[in-house]
Amino acid sequence: MYMNMTQGKIPEARHLPLGERLQRLNELDRAKEYIIVCRSGNRSSLACEWLSERGFQVTG
Repeated sequence: MYMNMTQGKIPEARHLPLGERLQRLNELDRAKEYIIVCRSGNRSSLACEWLSERGFQVTG
């Protein structure tokens, strides 16, 4: 998938800020696998750990 580096967004990706994960957890489906991405890898690592602990299939 092509990523526009000037905008820092992956086309058609869902943007879920780490700080909103509790309020928006119901938007995610435990039956699906998610690829978590952030610019440096720090937030995506935290998100992967947090989601994995709650039964989600994630890759960061």
